[in-house]
Amino acid sequence: MQNTTDEQTLVDGLKRRDPAAFKILLQTYKNKTANICYRFLFNREDAEEITQEVFIDIYQGITSFRGDSKLSTWIYQLSVSKSIDLIRSRKRKKRFGHVMSLLDLQEEGREIPDPQGSDPVKNLENEEKGRIIREAINTLPIKYRRVFTLSKCEGFSNKEVAEIMGLTQSSVQSVVHRANKKLRKILYSSFEKELQKKSKKLQNNPRDNVSNNGKVFFIICSLIFL
Repeated sequence: MQNTTDEQTLVDGLKRRDPAAFKILLQTYKNKTANICYRFLFNREDAEEITQEVFIDIYQGITSFRGDSKLSTWIYQLSVSKSIDLIRSRKRKKRFGHVMSLLDLQEEGREIPDPQGSDPVKNLENEEKGRIIREAINTLPIKYRRVFTLSKCEGFSNKEVAEIMGLTQSSVQSVVHRANKKLRKILYSSFEKELQKKSKKLQNNPRDNVSNNGKVFFIICSLIFL
């Protein structure tokens, strides 16, 4: 992470429209920005598109940047807000498309599909536990999801999350705690449903199967809460 002097030098270079400064900006923040966007969108192409928009906004708006917050804070704020805006926009379009199809004003199947893509965390890409965790996080209220994603998925400290989200550190800690509780309930509910499905197919050693599924459940929980 850059120190204050380096960041101010970078900001000054960006304000002068120095191409070298913009190159440094991309090298320093592009990957982190793309990861944050992906954590909200779960689609690589969408994340890349929003990342491009973030840096276009930075380039266009840098002259009015007063330094009230760190440059990195501004970048991550844009990453979160633009990702959430896209999610909300798609939800509105889905609802509108559904109403239109009910009224026979357009063909069914034209609704925007749910985001799909490859998870940057390679070792979770095709695993069931990864899918369950992503779906659980998606059910959180937007405020909880923003804070939880930055804190638990991207590893920002409470202080950094507070700066990005414009909250106090105590508020961040409280939101993360509440999000944890909600996710525990969601994951446990998912686990119970999976057990019910599999129990219908069991022929031998049902107790052993429950035990194995229990281990999977606690592995999932440990990924998030420990």
